Amino acid sequence: MAKREKISEERRKLIKEFIGSNELKIAGDVEDSLKNLFKDTLQEMLNAELTEHLGYEKN
Repeated sequence: MAKREKISEERRKLIKEFIGSNELKIAGDVEDSLKNLFKDTLQEMLNAELTEHLGYEKN
């Protein structure tokens, strides 16, 4: 079994903020929030890549 890494205080604070700001109550809420976070992160990365490639911002 893999050894569990201890959560840093900074990461723990970020997790608590994420839970509070998304009003997570059940596992389904966590799943939905993480899907949205992943989707938004990918979108921002693609936008940054496009901006870098074109040399200017969209619009």
